[in-house]
Amino acid sequence: MGEDDRRGLAYVCLTEGAIQLDAGRAKEAVESLMPGLLLSQELDEPQLVTRFLSQLAAAHSMQHSTTTAIEFGLQALANAREQKDKYSEAVSA
Repeated sequence: MGEDDRRGLAYVCLTEGAIQLDAGRAKEAVESLMPGLLLSQELDEPQLVTRFLSQLAAAHSMQHSTTTAIEFGLQALANAREQKDKYSEAVSA
């Protein structure tokens, strides 16, 4: 599978996770988001990694997994700051 295909797959995972979050299915969202996070890390796509981390924070928050939600949220915030991505930083905060 080429890099563009793998990037596309990561976006599919992100979209699926967002849809599941919107539907209140946090567990299923995490199941979609985790493989996408790993893939975006492998592809060295820091902005995409930040988006996955933010979505995972929201999913864990919905499941009342506060510690895990905070951990993902802090990682997202650190990533955004490292990339000087003010939009992602604001969304992650």
